Amino acid sequence: MKHTHDEWKEIIKEFRKSRLSQRKWCEIHGEDRNRLQYWILRFRYLEMGTDVEFAEVVTGGDRIDTDTSK
Repeated sequence: MKHTHDEWKEIIKEFRKSRLSQRKWCEIHGEDRNRLQYWILRFRYLEMGTDVEFAEVVTGGDRIDTDTSK
């Protein structure tokens, strides 16, 4: 099931209150353990003031040589 950002906050609160392992909690609640781990880390990064950033990567085409030492 797909959850919103706010729903994941609540899910993680419930998980932490349960004191169960991630594996056991996900088994009981029918959640994907990888998604739970992803959101736990995501919120941890947000709390630290860092978040995932993306950069554009251009592939193919002509190579531009920016080495000016030649």
